Amino acid sequence: MLYCINTETYEVHVIGCPFIPKKKKIFLGTYENPSAAVADAKINGYPDANGCYSCCSSAHIE
Repeated sequence: MLYCINTETYEVHVIGCPFIPKKKKIFLGTYENPSAAVADAKINGYPDANGCYSCCSSAHIE
């Protein structure tokens, strides 16, 4: 699946999620699961990355 990150909240989203902002997002790429997308975002400059509670709930930390 394709993922992006909100550059204000650092939430990782699956493309198509209704909570993706229209602006202030960066595409991360294709990953097998939300945890892989969040882990890659953390390595690549977004140490506070977190999964969206709606589309990436398995990688969401409260």
